[in-house]
This record gives sequence, C-alpha cells and structure tokens, in this order.
Amino acid sequence: MTADRSWLTRLALGIVVAAAIGLFAAFIGRTVALAAMLENWLVDLRIGLTAEAVPPDPEIAIVAITEETLATLPYRHPVDRGLLAQIVRKADAAGAEAIAFDILFDQPTDPAKDADLAAAVRNAKLRIVIGYADVEDGLTNRQKAHLDAYLPGAERAYVNLVRDDRDGIVRATLTGRPVGTEVRPGLAIALADRGGSIERRVIRLRRALNGGGSPFPLYPAHALHFLPDAWLKDRILLVGAVLPQEDRFPTSLVALNGIEAGTRPGVEIHAHALADQLAGQPLVRAGWGIDVLLATCLAFVGLAAGGLSGRLIWKVAGVAGILATFWWAGASAMNWTGVLIPLFMPTIALFSASGIGAAIASRRHRAEKQFIRDAMSRYVAESVVEDLQRNPEKLKLGGERRELTLIFTDIAGFTTTSEATSPDVLVPILNAYLDGMSRIIMGHGGTVDKYIGDAVVAIFGAPIEQSDHAARALACARELDAFARAFVSDGAAREIGLGTTRIGVHTGPAVVGNIGGDARFDYTAIGDTVNTAARLEGANKYLGTTICISAPTVEAAGAERLRPIGDLVLKGRRAPLRVYDPGSLGEIYADAFAALEVEDPERARDLLTKVPVDSADAPLARFHLARLDEGMTSTVIELEGK
Repeated sequence: MTADRSWLTRLALGIVVAAAIGLFAAFIGRTVALAAMLENWLVDLRIGLTAEAVPPDPEIAIVAITEETLATLPYRHPVDRGLLAQIVRKADAAGAEAIAFDILFDQPTDPAKDADLAAAVRNAKLRIVIGYADVEDGLTNRQKAHLDAYLPGAERAYVNLVRDDRDGIVRATLTGRPVGTEVRPGLAIALADRGGSIERRVIRLRRALNGGGSPFPLYPAHALHFLPDAWLKDRILLVGAVLPQEDRFPTSLVALNGIEAGTRPGVEIHAHALADQLAGQPLVRAGWGIDVLLATCLAFVGLAAGGLSGRLIWKVAGVAGILATFWWAGASAMNWTGVLIPLFMPTIALFSASGIGAAIASRRHRAEKQFIRDAMSRYVAESVVEDLQRNPEKLKLGGERRELTLIFTDIAGFTTTSEATSPDVLVPILNAYLDGMSRIIMGHGGTVDKYIGDAVVAIFGAPIEQSDHAARALACARELDAFARAFVSDGAAREIGLGTTRIGVHTGPAVVGNIGGDARFDYTAIGDTVNTAARLEGANKYLGTTICISAPTVEAAGAERLRPIGDLVLKGRRAPLRVYDPGSLGEIYADAFAALEVEDPERARDLLTKVPVDSADAPLARFHLARLDEGMTSTVIELEGK
C-alpha cells in the first residue's frame, strides 16, 4: 500500500510540475518577442517546405500593372483610370466571373477618365470589388471620403496586408474589420463569399510548377485587350501592381528562399489567400488552450523520459525520438487539419522537463555518495571537493603561483567577549556567525581557506580559476559586511556585545596548493598577498572603517567611484598602497581627497568640514580632519604597527 501511495504521489507531482512548465512555456511563447519570432520562423519553415508546386491556377489570374504598363501611360500615379475602364469592359465582355482591384481610389484624377471608369463599373454585368482602407490604415479623412463616394455600385473590401509587428513578414490575411454594426471583409474573403469575421488566417503559399515565378497566370494590364476571351472567361481577375520595387512584401518563403526570392507582390499574396479560401484550405493558428495542452504533454513525457534509469545516451536518444515524432505531427496537423500548432515552446518544455527528470534520476544515483561528500565539505570548501573529485592527482603535496584575491575577516574585541561569556552561550553564536559567513563566501564562488578562532580567511581564484575573482571578492565583502552588521545587532549576539567585523581584501600573486607534510596538509595560499590582506583587515581599526580594499582589487574588479581612504604604508613595505572603502563616492569628499593628493591642506580642510555629518563620507572626513590637526597633509598613511 505504501509503495502504491508513493507511486501515486510521484505521478501527481509529475502532473503538477508538467502543468506548471506547460503554462509557463505557453505564456513565454505568447508574450516574449524572441520566442514568438522563433515560432514564426518555424511556421514559415513548415509553409515553405510544404508549399505545393501547382500548374497555373484555373480560377484566378492576375492583371499586372507592370513597368511596361506604366511606360504606356501619361503619368505613373494614380493608375490611369481610362486603362482600368478598358480592363473592366474587356473582363466583362470575356465573361470573367469577377474583377477585384488591389488599388485604392482615394483621390480624383482626370475627370473624364474618372467618369469613364465609373460608367464601366456601373454598366458591367460581372462582379466588381474595389480596394478599401480606413484612416487607421494611413488615409486622411478627405481620402476616405472620396473612397466612400467613388464607384458607389462596387463592393468594397480591405486590401491592406497584415504585416507581423516583429519582423514585417506577411503571414496572414485580415478576414474582416468592424464597420459600424457590420464586418467588412478582406479582399480574399469577399471574393470567396466566405463572410467577414474579425480574425487572421495564415496564408498557405504555393509554388509555380516550373519552380519559379507565380503559380497564377499573369496578364500585363496594357495588353489585356489583345488576349483571347477564353483566357479570362469564368476567372476571378485581381488587378494590381507587379513592380520590382513597389508594393512588394516578404512572405513565409523568406525563411527557406531568402529575402529576395521570398518577397512577393501584394496582389499575388491576395491571390494566394483567395486560392486558400476557394480550396477550403485556410490555415489557423492553434489557440491558447492548445498551446498549454501541448506544452504540458511534452513536459510530462520529458519528465518521464529523463527520469528513467539508464545511460544518458539512451535518454538523449529517447528525447530526440519524441521530438522528431512531435515535429512530424506538427507538419501533419497543418496538412490534415489546417491547424498550425506551436513547435518551439513545447520543444523547450520537453527539453526543460527531461532535464529536470534527468536531474532527479541523477540525484537518486548520487544519494549513496552524498554522505561522504557532505562529510568532506565540513572540512574543506565545496569547490575543493569538486576539484579533487575531477582531478584526484591533486591529492599530493605541491602548489602553483596564481593571481588570487584574499579576504580576511575578524571580529573586533572578540577575545574580551569570549572571556566574559560562558562557552555554552558563546559557541552556538560563533558557529551561527561562521556558518553564515561561509555560506556567503561559497555563494560567491570563494573557498573558505581556514578559521582562526573568530577570523575567516577566504580565497577567490583557486582551486578553480576565475577570471573575475576580484569582482567576486568585492561583492562578497559587501555581503559579508551586511550580514555581520545584521548579525551583531540582533538576538543573542547583541546580548553578549559581539563586536564589529572588520574585512580586508587584496589581490595579487600567491602560491596556492596543498601545503604541509605527508601526514597532514591543507589547501591554502601563502605569500605577501596573503599577508597584505591580513594587514588591511587590521588597518580598519586605525582607519575607523569596516572594509579596506586595495587598489589592485579595485582595478581588477573594474569598480568605479569607490571611496578612497588613503595610501597606506604597511609594516615591512616601503611603497604606499592605495586603499578604498566600498561605499559610493560623494563629490565633496572626492574634491577634498584630491586636495590631499596635491598636499593642499587649506582647501582639503575647508571641503572636509562641508561633508554632511549624516553622509556615508562623514567617518573618513573626520579621520582626515584629525590627521590634518596632527600636521599630516597628504594621503599617505603610515601604519607601523600593521
């Protein structure tokens, strides 16, 4: 019974996790631009790969206004309406089923030619649909008024193509838009008599049988009157521009053929959309519910596949097989049902969930080893354990010179506090303090080298090389300071009067490795860099600061606008070392410090007295004022005791 309950619990947990991944994946796919663009690319790829090569369409033809057509006309724009009147009469006499203009009649032209076209439309027996647009499409009120009034006997349909906001590709046709209490259809919907609805339909593109050009017969507008009537009889004629540089739009074929080959005239795109409608093959994108369901199902399968026992290679093969099956199903669903299901985010859900499943299985596999690992980690840093596991040959004496950053910390007055506090009170407080400090160090990728009573020594840049070890150490020092301040101000630590934690940070070359003898050795660092970091920690007591950071650390970390303390001359060194406090630098203090650098005590004193007493710069301002009172007029600070 217990086993059954455990199995049911795991199943329920798997369903919940899969549902959460599915919801998140569907949400990302609908709202994040990059995910939507990748999904669009996969839609384009499917359409391009499945584009059918067809003979010239028997129902639709394009009457193309070409450059040769425009060369025969007295002006280029608007299109000569005398020519359009001839086209209407020719189509009507030839017995065409309908004629549609992918042209906006939004302004008057030659009055005689305008009247000629109006008469041709009024007297024609065939169906005529003219292009329509609104102010929201870019028309002025005057243009729209003319468009509404001209050719009152003709049907009107929207001709503006729907371009994707993210990449400008035309993938869909607008099937309708509300006009008052009615829905005015798009051009393809109007011609197919499908009725208007406010939605977008993805266009299924076709290819010419010969592999190039348009799959629709294309008749030059200026030569239409020479064509046999049989070529036009019972066809729907779409009149529009087929020009090399104008009225052309990128389509889904761009993904497979490139921008030049994938760009098509707007009138041809309308023809593709109309062919979709006449064949009953319009494509629609799956709704939100389908997105969630697919992503959830893929996530659940991924969890199960990743969680199976066995070698990783078989898990990868299984997930790859699932993915291939799903993508095949996506292509089949488009061909069989006209529904475009999402592929990208369900794929991400599959990989994410399989990774989670594999991680769970790996955790179970590592359970027997975890006890030993945890035991080792109590004595050495986690990074050292991992490094030794990967490189057992390092379990020997020896070291190497490497650029490192060292952190030293110490609690002020701890000796006095420890003498005045009973061990059963002090030890739990110290353990909690050291545990918190160690977690922060390890969280920043550092190695806890050793504890010296209440002091902590940390190494950044070893045993694992870190190009950003100085930046890590600087961020770690700030967090250690914040933790220590909070720790001593609350609870038992406050009751026993635990002191302030002082921190020193320095970057430089040091020898790091296993130092000791055959019977016992420690992974540690030695050298002047280590000694300097320790002395910077001690310098805080004299400087009145809690964190003292050397210039090499600041430079290596790329930190800017830190508060300079001065140029310390440490014990045993001749050259001064510029040190900083990690706080932000105020303008007045910066100017005062600059005055000290050029040994201008009067200006420095004047500026230091103006530092606001409640600002972060105030403690160092008081420190330098005291030094000026003692006759020390530069930034050089000699610390003989440190």
